[in-house]
Amino acid sequence: MTQINTFTTENLPYVYQSEYYSLAWVHEHYGFYIDPTGAKYHYKQPEDWRFYTVQPYEEQPPAKAVWGYETTGEIKPEDLFHNMSNATRKSNLFSFLKRNYVTDEMMASLMKSKVTGRRGDKTDSGTRSNALLIYDSDSNLYRRILLSASGEMEMLNTNRHTESLLNRMGQVYFRH
Repeated sequence: MTQINTFTTENLPYVYQSEYYSLAWVHEHYGFYIDPTGAKYHYKQPEDWRFYTVQPYEEQPPAKAVWGYETTGEIKPEDLFHNMSNATRKSNLFSFLKRNYVTDEMMASLMKSKVTGRRGDKTDSGTRSNALLIYDSDSNLYRRILLSASGEMEMLNTNRHTESLLNRMGQVYFRH
């Protein structure tokens, strides 16, 4: 299997991310990335983490994402690569199942998809979110496409590829 030794936008046209984030009683932040080769990068309570920039409401200026359940988000390639470089790469016997699973057609479709949801009923439980980060060469940013979120927010992407991506790539689990 080809291994990515240097992160570039050319060898990372997309990255899958699953994470849990909570600021409730104790700050918790952990999750993983999966690159196009199927390699998995785990992180837990990362230091010097670089967050997405989000536009929560049209009338407000961009802000840093802090809860993990925003439906939008962008991150500079160098910031994403920084986060991935500080994660622990782990071998996975079944990584071949994830290799190059995301197609150009899937990415184009997901870039236009809608997310539905509501505030969850699990106050102070944190949020588990799953997203596909797709590189947009026009803006030189990775766009965060939310696939699902659960916990404090219950959200689901309505795209037809959502379920297969979540099933194939996996999700972090709550540790409560």
